[in-house]
Amino acid sequence: MGNSKSGALSKEILDDLKLNTKYTEEELCTWYASFLKECPTGRITKEQFEGIYASFFPDADPSAYARHVFRSFDTNADGTLDFKEYIVALHLTSSGKTTRKLEWAFALYDVDGNGTISKNEVQEIVRTRKTFRKTRTHQKSEQTKFGPFSERKMMIRSKRGNSFRVSWKTKTS
Repeated sequence: MGNSKSGALSKEILDDLKLNTKYTEEELCTWYASFLKECPTGRITKEQFEGIYASFFPDADPSAYARHVFRSFDTNADGTLDFKEYIVALHLTSSGKTTRKLEWAFALYDVDGNGTISKNEVQEIVRTRKTFRKTRTHQKSEQTKFGPFSERKMMIRSKRGNSFRVSWKTKTS
């Protein structure tokens, strides 16, 4: 990630984040300094993430759902979030493109990471969201608004009543 001796963000990661997020070099360097202050190891553990997530919802217990969100952000599956994963997740959830948000939603629901979403996986996510929402007493329901997407469409195909497959299919002209 960064140079651990100097605490500086590597040029490679900085350039990649500038290219793939809305953040400027100055903003990324400020975020990195704050990140290292909060996470001196340069990584956020699943437990730390659950604590951070819970702080946004003081009247709820979002830990089960937070574990799924964490898994979907941990792109290299090492059990931690490094600075790059953290910033990409922040960008994606705050201002990312619709197709990237849909890809993230797919990763969230694809609990076992096999590239398909089963009925059991959908039920798992819905159950954790439902449990989370039941404990939220004074907060508005979250709503997701997806704009139109022209290059890709989400295809849902039945599969013997027990499960279904959700896959990305590129629209052909």
